[in-house]
Amino acid sequence: MVVAVLLMPSFGSSWASSLSVTLSPGGLAEHISRIEDERPSAVVLDGSCDVRDLRLLAERLPDSVDTLDMKALQIKRYEYPFSSSVDRGVYADGEIPSYVFAFSGFRSVVLPANTSVVSEGAFASSSIEEVYLGDGVERIGDYAFACCPRLCKATFRWRLRKIGKGAFEGCPSLKEIDFSQTAVTDFPERLLAGCTSLSSVKLPGIIKYVGTEAFANTAIGSVAVTRETECGDYALSSMPSLESVVIDGARSSKGMLFNNPRLAKGGATVGEVAPLYMAGNTSYADSRVIVSGTVVGEYSLAGIAVDSLVFGDGLREIRPNAFSRLDRLCLINAFALGGNLPEVVDESFSGIRPEGIRLGVNGDFIDVWKAHPIWGRFDIFAGISGIEDVVPDLSADDICISSDGKTVYVRASSVIASVALYSVSGSLVYASSPGSAETGIDVSAWKGSVLVADVTDVRGNRKSIKILID
Repeated sequence: MVVAVLLMPSFGSSWASSLSVTLSPGGLAEHISRIEDERPSAVVLDGSCDVRDLRLLAERLPDSVDTLDMKALQIKRYEYPFSSSVDRGVYADGEIPSYVFAFSGFRSVVLPANTSVVSEGAFASSSIEEVYLGDGVERIGDYAFACCPRLCKATFRWRLRKIGKGAFEGCPSLKEIDFSQTAVTDFPERLLAGCTSLSSVKLPGIIKYVGTEAFANTAIGSVAVTRETECGDYALSSMPSLESVVIDGARSSKGMLFNNPRLAKGGATVGEVAPLYMAGNTSYADSRVIVSGTVVGEYSLAGIAVDSLVFGDGLREIRPNAFSRLDRLCLINAFALGGNLPEVVDESFSGIRPEGIRLGVNGDFIDVWKAHPIWGRFDIFAGISGIEDVVPDLSADDICISSDGKTVYVRASSVIASVALYSVSGSLVYASSPGSAETGIDVSAWKGSVLVADVTDVRGNRKSIKILID
């Protein structure tokens, strides 16, 4: 099976000027003068080589060489003598050494069939145009293809298990990249940062980690992360084309969705809300955000265009500037909290007037809320339990809600923005942002209870019904 970094030959190159060479390990030195003299546009290598030959290729091949075809070549293990001045002594079978082709002028490179490792910076700042790594490559090192101005496409295969930080950082022509057939589960820091033309990323089914600024300054329009995914700080930040996200139970991180000026939908349900989580997303226009965690961090939702907030029964602290400049906010549903008032400071709602915002609470504790020095400034009323204004399940196609006693099924004619389940006492027992037109929720733990399902889609349609879990 060929393992290749396969690049389209440039216009004007001629396969007629190719030169074929058969190598044995360490044998390139005896052929290099001929290659320099003939100045071919393509060099085809077969036989076997080691790290010495690969380094000589990078150092001595003339700039006329546009295509380097090594598919019939085998990379063999080599151990430098103890007295050698090199930094590292042993290179394994199938290993492309660090920075070996960095700054090279090759546009088309076909790697040896037994390539298993592409080491740190191996092709950094080179002229390669397209990357295809076949079945044999298991690991790509840090910055392996970083800062390649012509690179426009990259595809990988199933044995790839690990990819290093910044491996494709700063490739402005990269438009598509495909990880869907790989075993990669961790996408490290700044993996694709600065790939300003990148609009298509195919990901594997399971993603365990998205690192710091992994997708920053890309042209990606939509992203989905689930509860299995851990996100580093600013993992999905500064993405000027990002319009929608699916946050299905994923835990937030500092600045995770920070500064995405076109983000308008998604993330309507959040758990623990880290500092700067969604700050600066001035186009964000979900009608409400459900906060099901215990803490809302500094500046976490600052400046977004949201009409209402729903507090889960576990919320205990709202930190300074968490809800700063929520200019459209008109309603807060705090019914589920009962008499457990979250800690709050004057700056928690900086830039807005509490007197103009309605705060719905459990009527049994309304005097407690009104007596609080900060919460008491809001327009407090008894209600908004999650079970008022329940709409019967009619035959409307926009949103359909049903249950078989074990699972609540939701189907909509468009993407579902949020699903919330409440007890009849108004406590929030479940919340998610499915990001799809259908979803199912296991409700077997509430057997014998009545729940209220409240569903909103991305078009703004909303339906609530009572469901007996029998």
